[in-house]
Amino acid sequence: MDKIENWLYFRTVTDEANDDGDTGSAGLQPGSICIPASSIQNMEPILDTGIKIHIKNIIVPEDPNSQLRRAFDAGEAADSIKLTVTQGKVKEVMQVIAQACNSYIHGTGFIVVADACVLTDSATTALNDQVIPAEFLSNDIDATVLTIGKIRRGRGIHEYYEIVTPMTADDNDVAASLSIKLPTKCVILEAALSGMAVATNNVGSVALEIHNAAVADDAASAGTEIVGADVTSNLSIPNADLDVSSDTGGNMVHSGTLAPIARGTDETFFHVCAKEDMSSMTGTPKVGVYLKWWGEEAVLL
Repeated sequence: MDKIENWLYFRTVTDEANDDGDTGSAGLQPGSICIPASSIQNMEPILDTGIKIHIKNIIVPEDPNSQLRRAFDAGEAADSIKLTVTQGKVKEVMQVIAQACNSYIHGTGFIVVADACVLTDSATTALNDQVIPAEFLSNDIDATVLTIGKIRRGRGIHEYYEIVTPMTADDNDVAASLSIKLPTKCVILEAALSGMAVATNNVGSVALEIHNAAVADDAASAGTEIVGADVTSNLSIPNADLDVSSDTGGNMVHSGTLAPIARGTDETFFHVCAKEDMSSMTGTPKVGVYLKWWGEEAVLL
């Protein structure tokens, strides 16, 4: 009978209500994670009170040649999990984790390495006031300061694609916004819009604008157009706005010969803006937005 691969579980939050995907604001520190044992690449000591577990990249594909993320400082290239352990017990905890990865004892294949979540009668009534203690694979693991990091992509060339749904909006108002922003000092290299689905009436024309602040839907855009008919010197290819009322078969507009845009000290927010009165639009059009830039990675909003 073949052995079922063991999966290792880590949770850093002490309150189950906060186990919502990210303990920070940059999408880099999930509240919990479960990984196959085979994703562990190595373990190393951090001083005499910690262990860093290097794991295969979770979100960003690895470069098949270097096994590192593209355009990174090699020291920041891999995802990792950090555990704080009892002083002088680094080797013992590494051994326990290695044994768990290869153990047949855990018949379900699910192994809790460190779960900091504690449920008490004062914290919850969902489990009939049941007290549930934190759980560790070893008594020498202190999960109260467990850090799970999905390492950032770093500085370099980045590409991004998102499908948005433009809403009804007045002419030159924001009809949809991307769910990311670019940090300062980025240089926008390229952008494009693609029609993915159209409105059910003959109303709908949009362009892509950038702004140094977020603008609410159906509010005046006040941004700078980078894809569409109003780009300075008619640089877009074709020189037109994107029609979202017809032609789902390859309707696209590209930034064309637009020169790279250095954003300097400004953050960059992206808005798909109405270029005609779309207040009477019906249906659910879809627009694909493509971006390429040089600089730091995008930040989730």
